[in-house]
Amino acid sequence: MEELLAGYALNDGEICSIKLAVDYTSANNSALRQASVDVLIRKKTADGKMQPCLLQIHLNGVRKIVINEEFDSRYYSDVVFKRVENGLWYLSLDPYGNAGEPHEEDNLVIVSEAVRIDEGVIQDRFLA
Repeated sequence: MEELLAGYALNDGEICSIKLAVDYTSANNSALRQASVDVLIRKKTADGKMQPCLLQIHLNGVRKIVINEEFDSRYYSDVVFKRVENGLWYLSLDPYGNAGEPHEEDNLVIVSEAVRIDEGVIQDRFLA
């Protein structure tokens, strides 16, 4: 995952959407908890330039969500996205401080068991 993310500039991005889902009808009678976050960021091209890119972060087996947000801005300037000691994935789009490490005062946090990354199609409305 770290190699994949190395080609993207995750900081200074724009949140396009945050989707949360809980499906209580899963086969094993336990809730299936999922989240997805779409962010407009920049990625490195083959010639070393940066171009806009829509990154879709899919988080499965969500264990924790922390959202204390006034939703006054869709832009963020820092991010913490990493695998933590217990093997879970930690994403914060509003981390406390600039340490690059999880902190108990982080905001817009999603902690999950698994992560999948896709590149999406940039719609005109995101390039205004």
